[in-house]
Amino acid sequence: MIDKECKETIYLTPEKILEPVRRFFGGEILLDPATQPENPTGAVSFYTEKDNGLIQPWSDGTFVNPPYGRVLQEWCSKIHWEADAGKKIVALLPGQRFETRYWQDHIIITPLRGIVLIKGRVPFLRPDGTPAKSNPYGSMLYVYNVRYDEIFASFGHLGKILKY
Repeated sequence: MIDKECKETIYLTPEKILEPVRRFFGGEILLDPATQPENPTGAVSFYTEKDNGLIQPWSDGTFVNPPYGRVLQEWCSKIHWEADAGKKIVALLPGQRFETRYWQDHIIITPLRGIVLIKGRVPFLRPDGTPAKSNPYGSMLYVYNVRYDEIFASFGHLGKILKY
């Protein structure tokens, strides 16, 4: 996917993030709605761009690292809708969008329980698994519909956690 705002929009999540996410969900990610055909997160179920995770149902145990660029707004809306339905979701998102209307309307919402301020830049991977050029932005994990202590136990080593 190419976007004028973001030249590349597909970056894979490194094990540094996936391992604690799997642990958080009891050993496996049940759904990854925005992955590649090779299913690099190892999710039990997954949707690729062809399946369009924006229109598919999500389940408890969803981890999402959506494509960035202009489509990110649509993914934020979907996260909101699924979180409001009570789904346990961990979303890996850019750290610098608080001022936008769509962020305030769709990400900072009642089912949000914690935000993990990841120390350092997440070393994303290209679709072929090789390291991507250095990440110019900070990233955060947004965690929905769980207890704060669960978030702290699984993700406290990644950085500071804001309780919501």
